[in-house]
Amino acid sequence: MEIRALRVRVRAAVLLLGMTFVWLVFGVGIAGAQGIGVYVSTDAGEAWDYLTESPPVTILALHSDPSLPGWIVAGTESGLWITPDAGASWVEITIDEALGAPPAVFAIVDDPAVSEALWIATDAGVYRSVDAGQSWEPAGDPGQVVVTLLAGQAPGGLVLFSGGVLGVVRSDDRGDTWTPDGEGAEGATTALALDRDGRLLIGTTSGLYELREGADQFSPVPGLPRGIVRGLLALDDGPVYVGIGPQFFMRQDTSWRRLGTMPLAGGGERPVITSIARSADGRILLGSTRGLHRGEGPELHPALETVADFEVGPVIVDRTDPTRLFLSVSDQPHATALARAGIEFGPDIEPARDDSAALALIVPILGGAVLAGWYLTRRR
Repeated sequence: MEIRALRVRVRAAVLLLGMTFVWLVFGVGIAGAQGIGVYVSTDAGEAWDYLTESPPVTILALHSDPSLPGWIVAGTESGLWITPDAGASWVEITIDEALGAPPAVFAIVDDPAVSEALWIATDAGVYRSVDAGQSWEPAGDPGQVVVTLLAGQAPGGLVLFSGGVLGVVRSDDRGDTWTPDGEGAEGATTALALDRDGRLLIGTTSGLYELREGADQFSPVPGLPRGIVRGLLALDDGPVYVGIGPQFFMRQDTSWRRLGTMPLAGGGERPVITSIARSADGRILLGSTRGLHRGEGPELHPALETVADFEVGPVIVDRTDPTRLFLSVSDQPHATALARAGIEFGPDIEPARDDSAALALIVPILGGAVLAGWYLTRRR
């Protein structure tokens, strides 16, 4: 009887261990997977819902079509996906059958004046579409792997800017030909924006630069630190927001001010800001390498605390419904994909170089030296 009872206990223990193993492998794995993918908010970013049919790969870019409600294009580390119904279902799109394997898609832009015209930046070149992303053709050769794109209107029509490890390259013929645009910026170009006055801003691995009116070279924006820029947002009503490493800045009119620094995350490091969005109610949302943050503080968004250990970004506003936002959560750093494009960076930043303060010190020192020389050499 004792031997039989012992066998029963052993079998029960084995069964319990087996059930625990299955729960750990599948239960926790599934629970963890629930945090990876696309989320949607329908109340300007207050609450977020996970889209269970999200593309099963790391998302690098999200784009909202201004003429097709619910039509979202997602660029991933392995190809392109489209949802026609605000994320309820997704379809994988073939970009170029000749490539063999789907390319990484880093950025997506549209023509503000032509409905359904799109361009994408990939590690196989730039492609364009005239049917909202359902079919694609090559668009010239920028001469580098493009990781960021910008489309804007110029007096002659549409102008495209692309950026990568070699800097900024421009196209005035819808992507047929590309030419370098400006010099003087240090580091690889990682973000692009046009402000309300048409000034070109570029974020690099070494800080934020601008192309001033009448200049042919980029100049570092004075008063800002040097560091990686991945989040850059210029709004039609004037403000410009930029994340430099973990620090968050805003330009109103002509002056910049620091709004805050990302709070410490696990491991004692500060997250790097990856994307910036402003919701319909004026709330600022910051995607980062460690979760979603909000406000000028900023603080970790309580609705997404469960993904605080993952990279969040991009974050976009639905251009057909400003109260609806989308964001992606990745289980691996986007820096991995950028490294394949030749762009490497770290979270460290250097303090701002205040030339006016240096000048204020140099002038009295030189003045004192002149007076001392005069005093020592004057006749007595």
